[in-house]
Amino acid sequence: MTNLKQLLFLFIILITLQLQAQDVGRVVIKNASDNFPKFIVSLNGIRASNDYNSSATYDFLDEYNYKINILQAGSRTTLSFMVYSAPNFISTYVIDKDKYGNYLFSLASKVLMVDSTAGASKPSSTAVAGKTAAVATGTVIEEGEYFEIVKTLKKEANEKNRLDLSMTFFADKWFLASMVKDALKMFGQEKSRVTFAKFAYPRTVDKKNYFKVFDSLTLSNSKKEMNEFIKANP
Repeated sequence: MTNLKQLLFLFIILITLQLQAQDVGRVVIKNASDNFPKFIVSLNGIRASNDYNSSATYDFLDEYNYKINILQAGSRTTLSFMVYSAPNFISTYVIDKDKYGNYLFSLASKVLMVDSTAGASKPSSTAVAGKTAAVATGTVIEEGEYFEIVKTLKKEANEKNRLDLSMTFFADKWFLASMVKDALKMFGQEKSRVTFAKFAYPRTVDKKNYFKVFDSLTLSNSKKEMNEFIKANP
């Protein structure tokens, strides 16, 4: 029995270390006021705690969007919202009230984790004729704006038009690799997915994570083509 417990402990440690090595996000949910009732929150059906608290934290989030349910103390009504996690970011959401007393849920802040650079507005460099030139990268598009654009694009029935519109709407936007992976789901044709992946690559601030995008490509030839494109455009 002791050996079994030791093996289980080692397994948990290995899983934890593996998750820490990945680019994951953290979501914090808290009350905007100490006067608000404490709550129990579940994220995709998983509770952070069975006790009522004024805040809840979810670590090691490797997906982009999650559904949360909030049960406040003294209430039988469950509040349901969506939260969006970004790799290497701490996203803090607050429960607040409007002037009519209705509860609201909103993103209060999104900041980089310590020792993380993904999503930061920073200069990168590239070799140009033997010299080093600065190439500025921008701020990642806000989740709300991103999903509004995707929602609009999905209404376009013609795939070619959807692809053309996507490159117009996102022309001046910056992505996380996880966003590009999600955006490829809009397209039913592999050719469209490859075209958009190539379009989005130079607009992605965390190119080191672009391997995630390959999960949305279904053909080996497409992955090979994308890999060659990345090598030719470092």
